[in-house]
Amino acid sequence: MHVGRIRDLGLDVIQDSSDHANIIGLPDVNDDPVTAERLAGLLAKQSRIIDM
Repeated sequence: MHVGRIRDLGLDVIQDSSDHANIIGLPDVNDDPVTAERLAGLLAKQSRIIDM
Protein backbone atom coordinates (compact mmCIF):
# COMPACT_ATOMS: atom_id res chain seq x y z
CA MET A 1 0.00 0.00 0.00
CA HIS A 2 1.20 3.51 -0.72
CA VAL A 3 1.41 5.81 2.28
CA GLY A 4 0.40 8.84 0.22
CA ARG A 5 -2.81 7.17 -0.93
CA ILE A 6 -3.64 6.17 2.63
CA ARG A 7 -3.06 9.74 3.76
CA ASP A 8 -5.31 10.97 0.94
CA LEU A 9 -8.12 9.17 2.80
CA GLY A 10 -7.45 11.29 5.90
CA LEU A 11 -5.58 8.53 7.71
CA ASP A 12 -1.95 8.30 8.76
CA VAL A 13 0.73 5.61 8.81
CA ILE A 14 3.22 5.07 11.62
CA GLN A 15 6.14 2.70 11.05
CA ASP A 16 6.77 0.44 14.05
CA SER A 17 9.57 -1.73 12.61
CA SER A 18 11.65 -1.92 9.46
CA ASP A 19 9.04 -4.01 7.65
CA HIS A 20 5.74 -3.09 9.31
CA ALA A 21 3.55 -0.05 9.89
CA ASN A 22 0.16 0.71 11.40
CA ILE A 23 -2.65 2.70 9.83
CA ILE A 24 -4.02 5.13 12.39
CA GLY A 25 -7.05 7.36 12.40
CA LEU A 26 -9.63 4.71 11.52
CA PRO A 27 -12.94 5.29 13.26
CA ASP A 28 -14.27 2.65 15.64
CA VAL A 29 -16.94 0.60 13.88
CA ASN A 30 -19.19 1.01 16.95
CA ASP A 31 -18.93 4.82 16.82
CA ASP A 32 -19.16 5.37 13.06
CA PRO A 33 -19.95 2.14 11.18
CA VAL A 34 -20.68 3.82 7.84
CA THR A 35 -17.32 5.61 7.68
CA ALA A 36 -15.46 2.57 9.03
CA GLU A 37 -16.94 0.35 6.30
CA ARG A 38 -16.27 2.92 3.58
CA LEU A 39 -12.62 3.30 4.59
CA ALA A 40 -12.20 -0.47 4.93
CA GLY A 41 -13.44 -0.92 1.38
CA LEU A 42 -11.19 1.80 0.02
CA LEU A 43 -8.16 0.33 1.80
CA ALA A 44 -9.01 -3.16 0.52
CA LYS A 45 -9.08 -1.83 -3.06
CA GLN A 46 -5.58 -0.36 -2.58
CA SER A 47 -4.04 -3.50 -1.08
CA ARG A 48 -1.86 -5.85 -3.06
CA ILE A 49 -0.28 -9.20 -2.21
CA ILE A 50 3.51 -9.16 -2.37
CA ASP A 51 5.21 -12.52 -2.73
CA MET A 52 8.43 -12.45 -0.76
